[in-house]
Amino acid sequence: TVARLKRRMEPVVPLLMEAMRELREKRVFASDGAIDRWLDSFLLSRIGTEMLTSQYISCAVPTYGGWSGCVGIVHDRCCPVDIVSRAAARAQRLCTEHFKCAHDVRIEVESVQDSCDGGGHLCFTYVPQYLFYMVLELLKNSARATVEIAGQDPCEIIKKPIVVTVSADARQVAVRIHDQAGGIPEE
Repeated sequence: TVARLKRRMEPVVPLLMEAMRELREKRVFASDGAIDRWLDSFLLSRIGTEMLTSQYISCAVPTYGGWSGCVGIVHDRCCPVDIVSRAAARAQRLCTEHFKCAHDVRIEVESVQDSCDGGGHLCFTYVPQYLFYMVLELLKNSARATVEIAGQDPCEIIKKPIVVTVSADARQVAVRIHDQAGGIPEE
C-alpha cells in the first residue's frame, strides 16, 4: 500500500545525508556546488512526493494526519499564529532538554495583520504540518545559535529573545524569525 511505501522510505534522507557526508570527505564531487544542485533536485522531488502521498493517504484514511479541519492535509483555515506558537513552545522544550539550561530561551510570537477571518484570527489555506516543521527547524537553529553565542549564561540568554512575527495582508502571509545570535558567517 501507499502507507507501507511511505514507511519504507522514512530512512532515505538520513542515509542520503550520511552518504553525501562520506562523498564530500572523499572529494568525489568536483565542487560543493555540484552536491548542492543534486541535493536540491533530489530533496525537492522527495518533498513533492511526500506531500502527494500524504494527501492521498489522508483522503483515503480520514484519521491519518492529526490536524482537525483539513481536507486531506490541506487546511483552508490554517492559523499561522497558533502553529508558530506551538512550534515555539516545542522549540523551547527541546532547547531546555538538549542544552540543560537553567533558563529557557525566550521565543516571543507577535501578530501583525491587515486581514483576518472576521473573528480576529489570521487564516489562510496551507498545510499546517509543514508550516509547523519549517518554523520548528528554524527556531531550533535560532535557539542553538543563541545558546552558543551566550555561552549558556542565563543572563545573556534572557537578553537575547527570539522574536517571531506573523503578518499578513489580503494576498500573503509572512513569518519572520529574528534572533540576536549574529547570523550565518560568511565563508
